[in-house]
Amino acid sequence: MSKPWTPKIEKGIPVPLWRGNNKGYTASVRALKKGESVFLPITQFGSIRTTTGMSKKTHVTRPEGKGTRIWKIT
Repeated sequence: MSKPWTPKIEKGIPVPLWRGNNKGYTASVRALKKGESVFLPITQFGSIRTTTGMSKKTHVTRPEGKGTRIWKIT
């Protein structure tokens, strides 16, 4: 019987920039100032969260209609 596969932990690999069809969403999120919000017509935005540095400490997200609203809180 073979050993189960174990994932290899790696360091120094940079996170790639968003290359999908983000339609400028990343720039919009990055441009937010404290107290401002933006509506994005998407429900999955993990890549935008990664490329903008958006975290639970700096931004709040809530579903709204057929999309998501993002607020800059700090």
